[in-house]
Amino acid sequence: MSQLIIIRGNSGSGKSSIAKGIRDILKNQKVAIVGQDLIRRELLADLSGEKTDNVELVEIIINFSLDKNYITIVEGIYGKRKYASMLERAVKNSTSHHIYYLDIPFTETLNRHKTKPNRNEYGEKEMKKWFQEKDLLGFKGEIVIGPDSSLTDSIRFIIEHLQETQNQ
Repeated sequence: MSQLIIIRGNSGSGKSSIAKGIRDILKNQKVAIVGQDLIRRELLADLSGEKTDNVELVEIIINFSLDKNYITIVEGIYGKRKYASMLERAVKNSTSHHIYYLDIPFTETLNRHKTKPNRNEYGEKEMKKWFQEKDLLGFKGEIVIGPDSSLTDSIRFIIEHLQETQNQ
């Protein structure tokens, strides 16, 4: 079974932490995290976000992970304009999918960013430029997680949602 979990939201909203928390809970299963920052910023050294090579590479990694029956967690900003078509193909390539959007106000993303290990790599100016309010994909079943949901609550919610849908 190829299970796809997409976690999107603005920079500093908690996507990476949630993905890692889910993987920790599912530690006895095969879990792959397809992190946008890792691929775009680290692997391809695309700090501008202007190049499009990362879209193709992300899709290759998602498909590889799904084909090998990993629970595939795709986490990143993954803006609708640039990534929606690729994410739609990934959804179609999976046996089951779950899509979450972290709807966190800009001021809160700044506060959360201050706690990140890479907080000195970029700041408010860059985050303001990247910020896209309510950048929902509009895919069926997309769930919005709001600012009142803590990291622990968000992880618990997603795990419970995954279990509920598996039992149906």
